[in-house]
Amino acid sequence: ILRFNGKEDEKKILVSNEIADLKFKLYPQEPPADGRSSAYVEILTVDKNGNPVKANTYVKVFVDRGDVYDYRTGQYKKFVNDGFKVKVIGGRAIVRLSPSRKPEERKLKAVFGE
Repeated sequence: ILRFNGKEDEKKILVSNEIADLKFKLYPQEPPADGRSSAYVEILTVDKNGNPVKANTYVKVFVDRGDVYDYRTGQYKKFVNDGFKVKVIGGRAIVRLSPSRKPEERKLKAVFGE
């Protein structure tokens, strides 16, 4: 129940623990093509209503160009067909993409529940 100016208003927010979709954010929004700056993709798990799901799971990530940074080895790795398993903690995962020397479009696909 929310109170505002002495009035009460009741809002229901339905949250599920079941992941229904993934949301993506790119940092920075337009990564420089300087050969030094990585791009970071934040992957968020959400329920069927778009609310965050604080899941601890894995997603599999595929990229069509460049490499994905492996935090365990400290190196960029190319995962052509198998994809790269990324740990989701508290409903959030971060994927670090290799720097590019020229402007290019990269496609990232993430799947869960397989």
